[in-house]
Amino acid sequence: MRLDGRAALVVLLSIALLLNPSIAVANEAEFQVEFMVLNVYRDGLVHVTQTVAVNETLPSVTLSLLASSVENIIVVDENQTVLDYEIDGVNMTVYSLGTKSIQLEYDTASLTTKDADLWTLLLDTPYNLTVFLPEESIVWYLSPIPTSIDTEDSRIKLSLFTGHWEISYELP
Repeated sequence: MRLDGRAALVVLLSIALLLNPSIAVANEAEFQVEFMVLNVYRDGLVHVTQTVAVNETLPSVTLSLLASSVENIIVVDENQTVLDYEIDGVNMTVYSLGTKSIQLEYDTASLTTKDADLWTLLLDTPYNLTVFLPEESIVWYLSPIPTSIDTEDSRIKLSLFTGHWEISYELP
């Protein structure tokens, strides 16, 4: 039995799909953000903590940072082993083969601005997250309205969904 070119190609592609099922499942999730917290300090510095569940069979995952200017970066896996990474603008590629969970922490001062006594936190987030404002802050403006507003240890706690956020607050 002879196969023409088209039939041979179909047979080869079928064999490739059978041997490598990850090709057939192109929409398999690379990662899932489990939680993300922003701690805003009185001097405008924002400390970001993010925990991400990752597909351990992938060699790397690319995460979006909230700012292009970040410092004090720590990236570890579930065993507290330091992971390699590369940053390109606001994208961070973490080399995570064999890792089930990534914890990422970094600081940035580029999310806040101050005009007289009024601080403003501006961010575009691709993730749901929680923001803790400095102790005894007074919120003057929120856009849009957060999922929830609460207090915890004299700090305002805001639960934000994905999108563009502007939060203005004053410190006593």
